[in-house]
Amino acid sequence: MNGAGTQAQDMQMVNYRRWIGGVLLIFTLQICCFGEVANQDAVAKAGALVRAGKVKEAEALLRTASAADPNSASLHGALGELLFKERNYEGCIAELNVAVGTDPDSRKYTILLAEALIGTQRFGVAVDFLNAARPRFGDYFQLHYDLGLAYYFMNKIGWARHRKAKKWAESELFNSQISDEGKS
Repeated sequence: MNGAGTQAQDMQMVNYRRWIGGVLLIFTLQICCFGEVANQDAVAKAGALVRAGKVKEAEALLRTASAADPNSASLHGALGELLFKERNYEGCIAELNVAVGTDPDSRKYTILLAEALIGTQRFGVAVDFLNAARPRFGDYFQLHYDLGLAYYFMNKIGWARHRKAKKWAESELFNSQISDEGKS
């Protein structure tokens, strides 16, 4: 009886541990999902505040939310975008740097960060940053436009003209405009 009783207790313990493990997994997933929903909610509320003309309140909301979730690319990105639109490039750079560090595959945050660097006249840093991003986003026209703009302001006008003209000629927009002109 001792052997059978011990086996039954062992099975109960194994089942209990499985149950606890399942509960912990569900709890963890709920926390992760809740955090993402809360982040999206904060970004949506901030957007509504901006549309209502309450930019400072939107900024405060995003700052509070990003402080509560310091690893959220969406919160730091939204705050960076808001600061960019307000031409607070220094604050924008700090927030977008976190967003790009957290989500390096975000084309939006990468381009905004480069444009903020250009806005603060850090043209060399913008060039280096955009050249580093070229392997991921080399086919994106805005990257080449911003790179050309940064080179232009660095007094590398000839190189910038060549770069912008080359990418413009390769772009779908240019080709669609050419084909539209032929129809007229």
